[in-house]
Order: sequence, then C-alpha cells, then structure tokens
Amino acid sequence: KIIQCRFKDTDNNPLVSDDFIEAAIDHFLSIRKLNLKKKPATAECIAWMSIMKTLGLDPKKPDDRMIPSYTVLAKNKDDLNMLVQGLNKK
Repeated sequence: KIIQCRFKDTDNNPLVSDDFIEAAIDHFLSIRKLNLKKKPATAECIAWMSIMKTLGLDPKKPDDRMIPSYTVLAKNKDDLNMLVQGLNKK
C-alpha cells in the first residue's frame, strides 16, 4: 500500500497501472533474494520504480535498458554487478 500511495496524483488517481506495480514489486523481491551485501529497502524500491516509470521501462520485461536503474538499488559495485548478472540470466 505504501508503494501504491506514492504513485498517485493529487486527485488520488493512479499514475501507473496495478500490473506495473505488481511486476515491479515481484522483480524487486527477486532482487532482494540475491546474495547482496546490502539489500535495497522500500525507499530504494520507490525510487527505482519512479525511474522505470520515467524511462518507460516495463518491469514485466526486464532487459539491458534496465541496468542504469539498478544503481538506485545497489549499495556497492559488487551488488550492482550481481544485479546485472541476475538480469542477464532472465
């Protein structure tokens, strides 16, 4: 619900679809399952989703265009490399 609230306009209209939110959260949770040194939290998830929305990226279809957005989720270079490797395995 926190995430859904962050993606509404001032009139309480959704700025992204429920499918976008669900897919992004699923992708985010799969990232949190990786053996990262420091796992991203809700704030990073919200920032990452904002970037994906702005760039027109689809969390249901991860591809290399998503790599720059991972810098918001990764706390260090090793974690970023792990995220990129995980994306390339999909």
